[in-house]
Parts: sequence; C-alpha cells; structure tokens
Amino acid sequence: MSGTGVVVVGGFCLDCIVTTDTLPAWGDDLRVDAVRTRPGGKGLNQAVALARRGVPVRAVGVVGGDTTGRELLAALRAEGVDPTMMAVRPAAATPVCVVLAHPDGRTAFLCRWAEAVELTPGDLAPAREAIRSARAVIVTFDPPPATVRAAIDHALAAGTALVVHPAPPERSAAAALVDLPWDRVSAVTPNEQEARLLLAAAGDPAATGPGAELAAAFGRRFATPLVCVTRAEHGVAVWDGTRGWARPAHPTTVVDTTAASDAFTAALTHVLFAGDAADTDARSTDTDAADTDAADTDADATQPRAPASATRPPGLVEAAVEAGLAAATWTVRHRGALDALPRLAGPPGRAPAGPLP
Repeated sequence: MSGTGVVVVGGFCLDCIVTTDTLPAWGDDLRVDAVRTRPGGKGLNQAVALARRGVPVRAVGVVGGDTTGRELLAALRAEGVDPTMMAVRPAAATPVCVVLAHPDGRTAFLCRWAEAVELTPGDLAPAREAIRSARAVIVTFDPPPATVRAAIDHALAAGTALVVHPAPPERSAAAALVDLPWDRVSAVTPNEQEARLLLAAAGDPAATGPGAELAAAFGRRFATPLVCVTRAEHGVAVWDGTRGWARPAHPTTVVDTTAASDAFTAALTHVLFAGDAADTDARSTDTDAADTDAADTDADATQPRAPASATRPPGLVEAAVEAGLAAATWTVRHRGALDALPRLAGPPGRAPAGPLP
C-alpha cells in the first residue's frame, strides 16, 4: 500500500437478510417478503466502502474454510480489497448473521461468532507491517476485547491514525474496553446506543442525557480529540476537541439502515486520513525545506494522521462529517449492506455511483 491505504480490523460474516414487517412469536409460522444472503460484517462493509472510494484497503479478520468463507474472500478481492491478512480456519464454519429488516428501514440482528472463528491477538501478527505502513487503521468491537486492545496497541505503536468504531453495541464489550486509551484515538464513531454504553461503563451520568450532547460528553470524559455520534434521522453530534456541534441528516427516504454507520465511518476516515486533504495536512507538518517528492515518500506516509484540532486544515472535520452523512444517506436509500454501499471509484468499465465526497 506504500503508506497510502487503510487497514480494517473487524468482523466478516455471511448476512442472511430477512425482509419482514412482523417479528415472529414463539410458535409462529410466518411468510416473509424476501430472504437473501450476501457477504457482510462490519469489517467487510467498511473495507468495501473504502475500496469503493478508491482507497487501498487491507482486511484483517477470520473466515472459516468452508464455501462461505471462500466466497467472502472472493467478494473482497472482487471489490479491490486485499484479503491476504485474513485468517482462515480450515475446520470452522464462517459466521452467519441474521438481519431482520423492516420495510420502513428498521433493523435487528441475530449474530454469533463461535470461538473457532474469533480473531485472536496472534492473528494480528501478519498484519503488523501493514498497520505500520497504513495511513489509518479502523478497529471495530467485533473481535474479542483482548484482540481489540492488541490491534489498538499496534496502531498506536506505529503512530498510525486510529479510528475506533465501537460496534456492535454490547454491554460486556463496553465494560471490558471502557479503559482503552481513548485520548490517543484519532476518532471514534459510535452510534447513540454505543456511546451511552461506554459512558455508562465509565459511570458518567451523561449516559442517560440528551442524544445531542453525547459526543461532547464522550469527548470530555475520555479526552478523545474527535467524536462523531451517529444519530440516525437526527444526523450526527460531533466533538472536535474544542467544542460540540451537530449536523442534520440529509433528507431521504429510508429503506434499510443496516450499513449506515459503516458507510459513515469509512467516508469520514477517507476524508480525514486517506484523501487529498489528509495529504496536504501531512505535508504541512514537514519543514519548509522538504520538497514535494520527499513529502510523498513512504516514510512520510507512516507519520501519524491524527493532528490535534489546532493543526487540522480549516474545515477538514466538517468536510469529513458531510462526506459521512452523504455516504450514509445513499446507503439507507438502498436495501442490504454490501449492495447499498456507494461507489465513487471502481474497476475499469464500471461507472461511479453514489454521493460526492
């Protein structure tokens, strides 16, 4: 990647998407609108979302040695994501996540990662060089807490920009990971529920406060320089290290919210740490004597992409948030996760489709 890409550490599974306007009670026998399977998982969704924005991506996760696992790896390759850092468990089955999707866009999830296909700290060893050379690393809460900590430690040791997406929202994970070095994280992108769980685990009364104030509460509690709390139809609440502010959701017709937060996180990461503005920001920290060629070397690309709020180019965070909202808006207008993610770049012959960054 020559220091120009993003490493995504997260979950990779098969989504079984059931479209229904009624949830069954025990003993019910319901006919639903549609059932289909597609590659999924937060790690896969965010990796693909970045690749579709033209960003070089390496995926770090686990699949089984079954047909489903092979299909997931093939799907990553087809999208331009490098899957060579993925671990394959020959005797294990690839996880399946049941997505219950209401026609009005609401979703519910039933997932289980068997121990045999959990990402371990040891699985990160082949990815350490990729992490050192990356522009940014995204870590989700899909892996076990020990692996999340190890991935974060590797990124921080490398001085790489680090984006934590603390999803899925599980109380046990929040309790186990509340003491992460949040002050050294470049950006965190929880939804309301995830922000509340972490604040509650810290004993912060803001956990039960207004959603519009969660980002500022999180930023102050954990000293995180950038917090973006996604709030569905209410848009996003932001803490940028100095102040709290908000942006409304873009008007749209909501069809499926499955991958909205994944699309938001990927677009935000792209603009902040892996796009042209991030290049400009990185070069601005060089000495005046450094020429353009030196600024574009691999050594420069491995420098931290997590500037303090005072050193960010004016408007960069605002632009990144708007890009995230635009990507999420496009995504919720379409059914599914993988199929709904916008495409701003792609294989030759395929026209871009999706919101402008």
